[in-house]
Amino acid sequence: MSYLNIVEVESAIANLAGAYPALTSLVALPNPSIEGRTSHALRISNGGFGTRDAVMMIGGVHAREWGSCEILINFATDLLSAYTNNAGLQYGGKTFSAATVQGMVNTLEFVVYPLVNPDGRLYSQQHDAAILNGWRKNRNTASSGGDPNRIGVDINRNYDFLWDFASKMAPSSPGASSDPADETFHGTGAFSEPETRNVQWLVDAVPRTRWFIDVHSYSELILYNWGDDQNQSNDPAMNFRNAAWDGKRGVRNDVYAEYIPSDDEAVAAALANRMKAAITAVRGRSYTAEPSYGLYPTSGASDDYVYARHWLNPAKAKTYGFVIEWGTRFHPAWSEMELIIDDISAALIDFCAAAPCAGGVIAVGPLNTRLSFVDIPAGTETARAVVFSAQSCQPLTLQVTAGPALTSGPGTLGLPFGGLLSLPAAPDATTREVRLWVSYKAGAAGTSAAGSVTVSCPQTGAQWVIPITANAIPKPNVASMLVLDRSGSMDDPSGIPGKKRIDVLHDAAPTFVELLGDTDGIGVVAFDQDAALRLAVTQAGPVGFGTGRVQAKSAISSHLTNPLGSTSIGDGVELAHDSLVGAAGYAKKAVVVFTDGEENTAKFIADIASKIDDRVFAIGLGTVGQLNPVALSKLVNNTGGYLMLTGPLGASEQFRVAKYYLQILSGVVNSQIVVDPEGYVNGRDVVRIPFDLTEADTSTDVVLLSPLRRLLNFRVETPMGDLIDPASVASLVDSSFVPGTGLDAYRLSLPAIWPTHSAHAGRWYARLELGGGAGPGISDVQRDLDVDRSRVVSHGVPFSVTVQARSSLTMTAEASARRPVPATVIDHRVTLRQLDLPLDRPASVIVEATDPTGAMSLVQLADAGPGAFIAQTDASVAGVYVFRYVARGRSFAGVPFMREQVRTVGVWAGGDDPPPRSGSGGDGDTCCSGVIQCLLEDRGVRELMKRFGIDAQRLAECLKKQKKGGG
Repeated sequence: MSYLNIVEVESAIANLAGAYPALTSLVALPNPSIEGRTSHALRISNGGFGTRDAVMMIGGVHAREWGSCEILINFATDLLSAYTNNAGLQYGGKTFSAATVQGMVNTLEFVVYPLVNPDGRLYSQQHDAAILNGWRKNRNTASSGGDPNRIGVDINRNYDFLWDFASKMAPSSPGASSDPADETFHGTGAFSEPETRNVQWLVDAVPRTRWFIDVHSYSELILYNWGDDQNQSNDPAMNFRNAAWDGKRGVRNDVYAEYIPSDDEAVAAALANRMKAAITAVRGRSYTAEPSYGLYPTSGASDDYVYARHWLNPAKAKTYGFVIEWGTRFHPAWSEMELIIDDISAALIDFCAAAPCAGGVIAVGPLNTRLSFVDIPAGTETARAVVFSAQSCQPLTLQVTAGPALTSGPGTLGLPFGGLLSLPAAPDATTREVRLWVSYKAGAAGTSAAGSVTVSCPQTGAQWVIPITANAIPKPNVASMLVLDRSGSMDDPSGIPGKKRIDVLHDAAPTFVELLGDTDGIGVVAFDQDAALRLAVTQAGPVGFGTGRVQAKSAISSHLTNPLGSTSIGDGVELAHDSLVGAAGYAKKAVVVFTDGEENTAKFIADIASKIDDRVFAIGLGTVGQLNPVALSKLVNNTGGYLMLTGPLGASEQFRVAKYYLQILSGVVNSQIVVDPEGYVNGRDVVRIPFDLTEADTSTDVVLLSPLRRLLNFRVETPMGDLIDPASVASLVDSSFVPGTGLDAYRLSLPAIWPTHSAHAGRWYARLELGGGAGPGISDVQRDLDVDRSRVVSHGVPFSVTVQARSSLTMTAEASARRPVPATVIDHRVTLRQLDLPLDRPASVIVEATDPTGAMSLVQLADAGPGAFIAQTDASVAGVYVFRYVARGRSFAGVPFMREQVRTVGVWAGGDDPPPRSGSGGDGDTCCSGVIQCLLEDRGVRELMKRFGIDAQRLAECLKKQKKGGG
């Protein structure tokens, strides 16, 4: 290989841009050269151009210094290749690890402009053999008067720094020349040349340029500011801007020396000496590091121009200027030039690795310039963070110097973790983020508020006033009525060992009550052939101990079976509806029915259908032969609610009804089920149940169901590995632990915040493990609980974990049979939305289908347009079909999400029969039936029948079926 010509230089950087499009951008400079050539620079960044501090390198300024272009092209090539391949670099005896290269590219932006003076280089390569010392300048003929010896301007004397040397510099040390015949002719004005205007434009186009290196030859020097005179740090008034010193600059050891802050000179000297040491490590060459004036006085030079910009206009970035004078000849033999390329490449790599930490605090400032608390429910406290980005190797402090305070509107602002933030020293200047948390407790609904918080950085003197805006909305709440069956059949076995149906109700129904919002309302109605109000709608109150919760759980626990009771679902629903009508102050209302039998006594559901204008949900405990799914379906259809059928229960379905209540709770309060798994914990396990939360989720409930909860250590693990337990959760904003009846739960406001960090979007875990010595052992449980001992020993402690989230990312699942009789087809439809818009991001939905025989199958739902998924499955036999829908995808922000829902569909031979209603074979059609009904209600008659093994309740139900003509 030999030196590149000007076409090859341009091709080289164009090829790099083509080979690494994700890391590079080819920049066309705006000013064509005197001979009409367009030059290009290469920007290198993996983080977006203009978002980081930059190192700018230029070369090919002086025509005869051929190797400068090759040095910069080699630097760019090595940097891009090593970063992409996660490799290190080696130049002779100097090595750089892959981690060093990765850190450079992950921290900085690089701008490489290898050929500033293409016309001069071309002329030099064509004519230098005949020119003493070679050609230096560009090829501007404007000042030549036709004399070929007077062509050209010295580009490195044409910048706007003391360009007017005749008035600024001492006559004995001018730093440049006004004679076009001289090599240092400074041109007709500052930036008169297109080449210097290109460099000026490039520095302006990359305003975060913090370091600038101009690569020249020769002298084996590494130079830094200043070049017009010696440096001094004692008298700030003695500087290039002060006209009082005009005509005195440039003379060594006289009255004038150029002011440079001692910190700046220390930074520049340290970086220059890093380059010097790197060069020596390659093959032993010893360069000299010194201020530019050490070579000779200069004016109009690039390194001083870029450093002076900040002093002329403090709004511009402070840019340290350097010059490398490589080698001992302008264009040595190529074999020697290859060695010099290694020398200087090592110096440049080491410079870039060290530069960010050489200057202390590089940059600090807020990423968000305001805080907005949007639509915060009245009386609710939440928190938002001012996020600061900092690049600093030295310790850094941010402190609140005013506020946070409201200047208008109700509410309260606070600093939940104080107003002082500290970043420790760091080994490099990789960007770090730190959060200042501001809390807001909303005022009355419909109000707005405004204020601010002021934050300062003592190290830089910077100060930021962050505006705060907020508004309060009515706290979303719902009034729910639990409608609970007390008919005689509730004393029948449930199918779960040792549990009657009423026991299942007692175990499961409190789960609904425990996790209501504190402003939600709860009421209870009991029904058999008649309905009774057990609790009028009462506000739930604080989780765990609120008045409404306590009274509702008491009403559930005291809910007893009427052995003589028949079933009038219509009566129960009507009383619930009428009670909700009188409950004021609730945004929404819902009825939740629990029943185990077919309605057989007026009022029937059909009798009161016209009154149903609430959302209605229902749980049917039993098989399709024991229930009337037609009537129950009509009860919930078109209300926004749905029906959940249990089918036959067994030992493995101990959590099913409680999970149905949690499923319905999700529908009532408009939350989303994230995951809902079951399993066992044994003595060897730490069970970590993953769940993904997104930026759309504003709070989450992590719920544990287990009959042996006292044995389990139940915690929540955040994406950063923090463990939340019942003791630590109280320190989080608006978060709590609920040791409830039938469940334990964490209720977490999102983001969950600590003084130094927060947890929101990402992969979370529910963690379960046996609690060790805290509580009884497995052997005690076997003695104390009516459970299958072998299952506990072999499997461990059973559990179910349900995670729900309040979220703007919603899933809606629907399952419906085309006919309620077998064989038929069941249609499935799932809709995914975020911010009430169809989720147009890639997602997948499967349905886990379990048929009445227990056979399970998985079906992938087909994409039916943005956020919509459909499928069909066959229902060939009678019974309850259970469908678990599982959605996975990414939110609008690209964060992974999970969603689950369960739906049930019942089909059976009588599915086409109309539901019962009064006057169509219902109660009281015949005299005989009335007499028999009266006898069946007599305790003595029932006791006599019991002695002979006759089930009076079953006989009464059969009588009702006969009266309907059902046979």
